[in-house]
Amino acid sequence: MALRLPKFVSRHLVSRWRQFIAVLSLLLLLAALLFFAAPQILSSHSMQNRLKSTLSTSLQGAVNWDSLQLSWTRGLQLHNFTVGPTNGALYQLRLSEVDCRPGIGFGSEPADTFGLSLFLRLHDLQLELISTSKTTEAPPPTQTEETPDPLTTLAQGLERFTTLSWPLPIDLRVDIAVTPVVVNYHDPVSNRRFRFTEGELQLRMPSLERAPLTFSLNGKVAVDDHPLEILRLATEITGLTAPTGRIVPAGALLAAFVDFPGVDLKADGRLDQEQGLQGTLKLDLPQLQQFATPFLPSNLPDITGTLLATLQARIDNKKNLALSCTLAGQKLQVDTAGPLDFDLGQQLKTDFQRQLVTLGGGVLMVPGLLEANWEARVEEPGSPERRVNAKLHQLRIDLDQALALAAPFLPPDLPQLSGGELQLQDLELQLSGSQGAGEVRLTKGTVDLQSLRQADLFVDGIALATSDLIIPLSSYFPASVAAGIDWQVASIDMRGAQPLTLTGLAGFGNLAIAAISKSKGEEKLSAKGRFDHKLGLKGGKLAKLASLSTLANDLQLSFALLPDGRIRVEELALITDIAALNTPVSGKELQSLPLRQTLQVAGVELRPGDTIPVVESFIFSLVSPEFVNVTGEGSLSKTKLLTVKTQIRLELPRFIAFADPLLPEKLTASGSVKSALQLTVTLPERPLPAGHSPLRSAKNALNAIRELHGSLELDDVELRLPLTNGSLHLSGMQTSQPFSLQSSNHGDKIDLGGAIAFDLRSGSVINGQVLPAEHARISFSGEVRDWDRAFLSESVQIEPLGLAQHSELTITGLAALLDQSLPPSPATLLQRLDATLFSEVDLHLRPAAPPLLPDLILTGTTSAGTRIDLKGADFLRLHAYADAKELALTIPDGPELHGLQARFNLDRTLQISTATTRKERWLPLSTSLVQPQPRPLPALLEGARRRLHDDRRGSSGGERSLTIQSLTLPGLSQPLTIRSLEAEIVTGQEEVGMNFLQAELLGGTLRSRALLDLRPIVPVLSAEALFTNLDLSRLNRDSAVPGAIAGESSISGEGFLRIPLLEKQRPLLEGMSLSTRLRQIGAKSFDRILASLDPHERNEAIQAQRKLLRRGQLQGIEVLAADGALAVSGAVNVQGASIALPRIDRLRLAELPLDKELAPVLTTISAARPPLEFLRADTIVIDAQGEISLRKEDQ
Repeated sequence: MALRLPKFVSRHLVSRWRQFIAVLSLLLLLAALLFFAAPQILSSHSMQNRLKSTLSTSLQGAVNWDSLQLSWTRGLQLHNFTVGPTNGALYQLRLSEVDCRPGIGFGSEPADTFGLSLFLRLHDLQLELISTSKTTEAPPPTQTEETPDPLTTLAQGLERFTTLSWPLPIDLRVDIAVTPVVVNYHDPVSNRRFRFTEGELQLRMPSLERAPLTFSLNGKVAVDDHPLEILRLATEITGLTAPTGRIVPAGALLAAFVDFPGVDLKADGRLDQEQGLQGTLKLDLPQLQQFATPFLPSNLPDITGTLLATLQARIDNKKNLALSCTLAGQKLQVDTAGPLDFDLGQQLKTDFQRQLVTLGGGVLMVPGLLEANWEARVEEPGSPERRVNAKLHQLRIDLDQALALAAPFLPPDLPQLSGGELQLQDLELQLSGSQGAGEVRLTKGTVDLQSLRQADLFVDGIALATSDLIIPLSSYFPASVAAGIDWQVASIDMRGAQPLTLTGLAGFGNLAIAAISKSKGEEKLSAKGRFDHKLGLKGGKLAKLASLSTLANDLQLSFALLPDGRIRVEELALITDIAALNTPVSGKELQSLPLRQTLQVAGVELRPGDTIPVVESFIFSLVSPEFVNVTGEGSLSKTKLLTVKTQIRLELPRFIAFADPLLPEKLTASGSVKSALQLTVTLPERPLPAGHSPLRSAKNALNAIRELHGSLELDDVELRLPLTNGSLHLSGMQTSQPFSLQSSNHGDKIDLGGAIAFDLRSGSVINGQVLPAEHARISFSGEVRDWDRAFLSESVQIEPLGLAQHSELTITGLAALLDQSLPPSPATLLQRLDATLFSEVDLHLRPAAPPLLPDLILTGTTSAGTRIDLKGADFLRLHAYADAKELALTIPDGPELHGLQARFNLDRTLQISTATTRKERWLPLSTSLVQPQPRPLPALLEGARRRLHDDRRGSSGGERSLTIQSLTLPGLSQPLTIRSLEAEIVTGQEEVGMNFLQAELLGGTLRSRALLDLRPIVPVLSAEALFTNLDLSRLNRDSAVPGAIAGESSISGEGFLRIPLLEKQRPLLEGMSLSTRLRQIGAKSFDRILASLDPHERNEAIQAQRKLLRRGQLQGIEVLAADGALAVSGAVNVQGASIALPRIDRLRLAELPLDKELAPVLTTISAARPPLEFLRADTIVIDAQGEISLRKEDQ
């Protein structure tokens, strides 16, 4: 039953449909009006301006034309179309006329079907390319998806190409022609020009469905106004549309050729035919370079040779592609590199059903240089789970030929290689999936070199190999690395001032790096790794300094690279064993030593930008069995605080054997020496500045040291030391207090000290005498505070000798020396320092003590001391004393002394002056030393007699500063004995000498007084003597003659002598004054004296006196000397009458034969001048040049 709507509903629906049809009709009418009016709208002036603006922006140039006409019947007509140059434009374009006629309908041929057509004509195309030297900044990189690997990209492209197909709903006809075409290019930098003229470009496709597509380009080419060959390019594609009505590029028939300077291309065939597609390409590189010269860089080297490429491809009925291509180069040469030939081949197959692309038969051959072959396969290239496998079976490169080929492009200072070869075996790449996961494997890689030369470096027999290299990949980035390393070097010879030679080097190791990751965006790496390596060395020699044999080294290293750039060494262990190490010294071969060195480091961390790492701990040792043992440990904190603890033990027997060629013969030692060091120091950010004084440098160095404690100990050391005049045997050498040096509070507090005790064993010999056994102890201590005050003390004790010595030194004002740029001179020390030096020695010799030397007896007590006070730039004060009590000395075949009592004091204060002073000199005799005639003899000698009887203390029997009971001096025919010697020593600033001397000798008595007057510029010695009954015969056993007159050898008298201390003999004799009266003297004794004055018997006065002496008895003699002349007078009793002797007058002393006798006197005067200068000086003068001199202010 049909459904019937109510009437009001039917009328409503009809009304709605009528309204809809009316609106649709109106819209269609408007669309038709717009369609037919569109050409007129687009041809309007305003619309053309909009088009020009839009095209100018898109073409980056000022677009303009004269007229534009658009209609449905005639299409687009455009006249004088130009694209003008603007800032940054790269070209300028001009077209005289554009005729574009699109169409739709049936073609002109009866077989044409309904389709679209395009007719386009471009007349008089002129293109001017503009060169610009301006560089534009590259746009910032954009975030793009990761592209697959090249093999996957190739496989995907081949797969798409073989399966490419589009439907063709309607036919397409195209007819495009551009004529003539002119292209110009000028490079202003090189001034090169390129010109393409009479060009003709055509693209014709009468029907995409049934007719071939043809493309052609022809024209003339000129470079720098020199015409080249005509450019020809032609291509024809047939069968682009399959019978099924779909566009299939893989099934088209291609025929193409290109012929222009340097390029010859030919291609013909169809992929789905039996012969397939074949093509050849030949490039003549010199012609091609000439053709493209204006577009190439001006510094491009000349290229010669040819390239020939061939291609053969075919698709079977299953749409599988088989492709084979080759590339050959002949006589290729770049500048002076070459010529070179090579052959490259590659085959490719696709399996559409198995989703597999295989690249096989890959080979590259360069005769004499390179050989390589490879293969690859890509499974399921279009799937996210694609798999890629590429394998390089073998690669061989001759490094000699490679370097010779690349020599023109390499720096001139590269090492010279000979006989080198690089080989790789089975290098494989595996990838899986689209995320770049995979693995790289290398079975073996080797580098062999016969020799390497660079400057003074000569290396022979180099062999480097790596095996089992495995690199897993993640996102095409290494996730870990594992490899084995093996290397060998026959010899290394480094010549120069200190030549180094190493032979027989070999090593092997394993490298493992894991957990490699890269932060996205920040390009930061992180990884963990371990490296184990063993090194062997047969022998080595460093000039004449050291040589070794059989070295073995074992290294274990664990490290990590953190994402923030820190490098961390988790663990480092290094062990080095040397079978024999020899270090010659001064050309002498020492005994070879075995050594073992170990080092363990943990927690090393280096932050970016830091130069000093952080080290949590390190332990090291250096051991030579039975010779030396060095151990230590430490750390380095983040605050660059270095803490080190070190201990050293040295075994002396092995050390003596080691250094035997450098040590004296018969030197032996036993025991050991131990040393320890504890150091806490802050490492400086940069090296300490140079140019400071040594004191400042020491302060700067210790300023970085927070704590320093060093010690040295001797453990039961026994030493036999040979001497030139004997030997010493020391035993039991033990440090009762270790020698130590301590620094704290950054060097502001420094302490040092130590003590050693030892025994001098019986058997030690000096000068043939066996020394007695002694026990000694030596100690010292010191401190430095705030780099301004220093204190040092030392003491020596020797038992049973009874020797005790002690010294102390205190210095203040060291801070004043910190600004010195050079080591301080003595003048600087005198001006800036305050110091006190005290030293004393006590000797208590007991009769029961063993003798110091065999048959040598020394008893008594003696002490001496010195104190020196220095006040900077003010004064220098010296106080010295010596005291001896009951001192007795007996030396075999030497002097014998008994009952020595002595006291001695010396006080001097020298002012320090910086004023300029004159240079002192000894004035010549002619200006200051000629003496007047001596006073009359009786008055002179009477004064001397009084002064000798009553000395300055007022009593001849008072206490003296020097007394000796007896003194026996050997050396004469019989010993000389002196008894009851008393003397008073004077050490004043104006006079030095003996104010009084009295002694009994030669059976008589001697009283004398001898003083040096230091007030004149030339010191003058004044001596007075009174002697009675001195028997000269006691000096010579053979002097006694039987029947001689009694008293013949005895003399009595008095005398006075004044002599300047001059260093030349003649001035000395001319300045001497002598007055002597001999009351008693034997005639024969006096005759011998006269004979010595005139050995050749030429002086008449002397000979007359000798004749008269033979006739009578001598009553007295007077001797005077002045101005270099000698006068002798006297009287003789002849038969009861007193007769005067003939006077000897003006006898020149310089003419007497006294050279031999005066030589030791002159030597003594020269040696005594410095101490005499010090004794009489009262001022230390420092001149502007820092020279120090002594001076007395009134001189």
